[in-house]
Amino acid sequence: MCIRDRQKGLRRSLWVSALAIVLCCAMLVGTTFAWFTDSVSSSGNRIEAGTLKVDLLEFVGSEWISLKDKDAANEEYAVFDYDLWEPDYSDAALLKVVNKGNLALQYQLNIVPKDTVTEDALKLAEVIDVYYNLGAATLPSGFADVKDGGAYVKVGTLADMLEDSAVDPDGMVHGVLLPAGTAYSDAGALPVGEVSAAIVLHMQEGAGNTYQGLNVGNGFDIQLKAIQYTYEKDGFGNDQYDAGAQWPIVSNSEFADAIAEGGNIVLGGNVQLSNDITKDVDINLSGNTIAPTHSFKLKNGSDFAMRGGNWVFENSASFGHLDVRPGSTVDSIISFENVVFTSKKLSKTFGPSTDRVEKVVQFTPDDGGAATFVFRDCAFNNAQVLFSGLSNTTGTFTATFENCVFNNMGTEAGIYVQNYLNGRIVVKNCTFNCTATRAELPAIGVQNSTVTIGFEGNNIVNGIAATEYTHDPSAGEDETYDIKVNGTPSVVVVNQGRSTTVTGLDSVTVNGIASK
Repeated sequence: MCIRDRQKGLRRSLWVSALAIVLCCAMLVGTTFAWFTDSVSSSGNRIEAGTLKVDLLEFVGSEWISLKDKDAANEEYAVFDYDLWEPDYSDAALLKVVNKGNLALQYQLNIVPKDTVTEDALKLAEVIDVYYNLGAATLPSGFADVKDGGAYVKVGTLADMLEDSAVDPDGMVHGVLLPAGTAYSDAGALPVGEVSAAIVLHMQEGAGNTYQGLNVGNGFDIQLKAIQYTYEKDGFGNDQYDAGAQWPIVSNSEFADAIAEGGNIVLGGNVQLSNDITKDVDINLSGNTIAPTHSFKLKNGSDFAMRGGNWVFENSASFGHLDVRPGSTVDSIISFENVVFTSKKLSKTFGPSTDRVEKVVQFTPDDGGAATFVFRDCAFNNAQVLFSGLSNTTGTFTATFENCVFNNMGTEAGIYVQNYLNGRIVVKNCTFNCTATRAELPAIGVQNSTVTIGFEGNNIVNGIAATEYTHDPSAGEDETYDIKVNGTPSVVVVNQGRSTTVTGLDSVTVNGIASK
C-alpha cells in the first residue's frame, strides 16, 4: 500500500471519529444530566390543640366526689346544706381542684349568688364569716383550729361574697395548677395535677334573735373557673401569648356588669339578660345559653356581636328580643354566628289561627337611623327577625342571612319588614320550614316598606299544613297547647308589597304546599 492510500484511510478514520463525537454531543443535548442526589422527609408532623379541663371534688365520707359529674347528671348537690344554724355554729368542706387537661391553668374558687338574693338572705349572710385554707389535706377538728391555727384566711362574710365585694379580686381561693405528669424540675414551686382547700363557714357568736328564721336558701353557688396560664411556650420561646385570656362569665350579676362595661365577653355558663346595652359588646357564648327576661335595647349606635350558643325565649317572659334602636348620627352593626334562637313561649290562641312565632331581634330606628345585620349559620325555632319602623320616621337597613334555617309554625314570617323602612335583604343558602295555620303564610313578608330581596345560592322553602290540636288536661296541658287552623293552609316564598323588588326568586326550590 502506498503512502497516499494510508493517508486517505487515516483521514477517513478521523472523519468517522469526529462524526461519532458530534452525534454523542447531540444525544447529550437532548437528555437530562444526572447528579448525585439524596433526600430527607419530616413525617408525622402534628398540630394538636391542647385541652383545658378542670374538675372540683368534695371529700365525703371516705371518698372524693366529682361535682362536675353531679352537674352533668343534672343533680342538685349542695356542699353546705343544714337548716339549724345558730350563733357559734360552724360547717366545713374539703374540696379539691383537679387539672384534668394537658395545659397549665389559672383557677378561681368563689362563692357567688345563684339568683337574686333576697334582703333576708343578705341579712343572715352578714353574720356568717368565710374562711379558707389552701393546701389543707384534712378538715379542721373544730373552729378553734380555724380561728387560732394560723393556716386559715378570713376572706369576709358570706354577704361580701354574695354582693361581690370580696377583698381579693382574684377570687376567694385562687392559684395556678400545672397538668399532671409535669416534671418536678419544670414545675418549680407551682403545684402539679391537683390542690385541695378547706372552706369553713361560721356564724358569729354575737348574732342575736333578729336572725332567727332567716334563710339564705338557694342564695349561693360554689363556683370554679379556669383559664389558660402563661406557662407553655410557642415556637419563638414566648410564654406570654395567652396573657390576655379572659375569665368566663358564669353568673347573672357578672354578666350584667360585663354588659355595662362593654367589650369582649366569654360565657362559662348559662345566664339571663336583663339590662339595656349602651356600649359595643362581643359575646362568645361558648356553647352556653342566654335567656332574656324581657326586651332590651341596643342604644347609642352600639355594635353587637354574638356567636356559638343558644338564645332561648322562655315561656315566663313577656318579651325576649334585642331591640335595635340606632340614632340618626351613628349606625349599628349587629352580627350573629352559629346561634340557635328558640322561643318556648306558648300563648292562648286569640283569633282563628294559632301563631307560635315570637320576635327575637327587632330593628326600630330613630328618625334617620341605620343598621347592618348579619346572620350566619343560625337556626330560628319559632323565632322571627322583625324590621319595624315608626310613623313619621325614616330608617335604613341591610340584612344578610347565610346558611340559616327557619323552623316556624303559625301565621308570621321568619323575616318580616313593616312600616316606613328602606332596606335590602340577601338570602343565601337558607332553608325555610314553614308550618302554616292560615292561607299564604310567607317565608319572608313585607308591608308598607321599600325593600329589595335577593336570593343567592341554594334556597329552599318547605311548606307544611299544621294539624289542629286540642289540649289534653290529663297530661297537664291547658289552652295554650291548642292549635287552630283557619282555611286551607298554604305558603309563599315572599309576600310582596308594591315597593318590593325580588331577584333570584326563580332559583328558590319550593316543596309541599309552598309556591313562588
